[in-house]
Amino acid sequence: MKAKPTISKPTMSRPTILITGASTGIGEALVRHLVGKFVNPRFILASRNVGRLRQLANQLSSQLNTKSEVLALECDVSNKKSVERLIEKSYRKFKVIDVFVLNAGVSMWQSFKEIEQIDILETIMKTNYLGVVYPLHFAFKRILRDRSKIIVVSSAQSFIPLPYHSGYVASKYAVNGFLDTLRQEEKGVSITEIMFGWVRGTDLRKNALGKKNLKASKSSKKTSKKNLFAVELTEAIDVITKAFYSKKKVVFSPPIIGIIPIVKVFLPRLLYRIIRKITRGEAKR
Repeated sequence: MKAKPTISKPTMSRPTILITGASTGIGEALVRHLVGKFVNPRFILASRNVGRLRQLANQLSSQLNTKSEVLALECDVSNKKSVERLIEKSYRKFKVIDVFVLNAGVSMWQSFKEIEQIDILETIMKTNYLGVVYPLHFAFKRILRDRSKIIVVSSAQSFIPLPYHSGYVASKYAVNGFLDTLRQEEKGVSITEIMFGWVRGTDLRKNALGKKNLKASKSSKKTSKKNLFAVELTEAIDVITKAFYSKKKVVFSPPIIGIIPIVKVFLPRLLYRIIRKITRGEAKR
């Protein structure tokens, strides 16, 4: 059996890839996956969890050849100064960043009326929205100069309002509008926004802010069935990897999510009934 070809093109023979939220979940899995996909890659790994990040960097360094490099940098994407330091250190080290994977994020599970600490909505907005805005702001002139690729790990909730996710939905709507505006302003910028449904195999749900308070349903046994709007972590990583060379502005994963905007226009009541049912099922997982 022939070996699978690596993802390599002349302009990406030694790519420099920056990934936020790189220490766990999608970010960590993506880094581990990309190690064998490029020739002599250089990684900039950013996360608040600097201990876990350095551990990951050491593991990767032992797998890479001497022409590859891993730069692990502590960064809180919700903090403007922290992100500015990340970008400046990255360009000082590597001069160019070929691909930005803006992945860091935080979720929530709580109805708006049950929120006691309104600060959680500010935390979500700063992490999910400004966590995309800040890196692009501090690097944008160089991104345009170098024709860098921007990949934003987003959510179908950027156009689907889910119960118990008011702050999260608002932050993703903001990201979607922001990226659309950048495309209008700069025709040369390459941005692929990935709209995921629920991604299985991460701690995003476990680490969600707020506390869900949903009544148990008699149909709880049905939650073991596969959710049409969910993907496994390995599937999600494949989707992100393909986006490195994609010219698509938006990618839906799973693909069925792509029909939701149409259903939302013509059959909104049906759509919202389905959304409420699925969300209740997800809350019991």
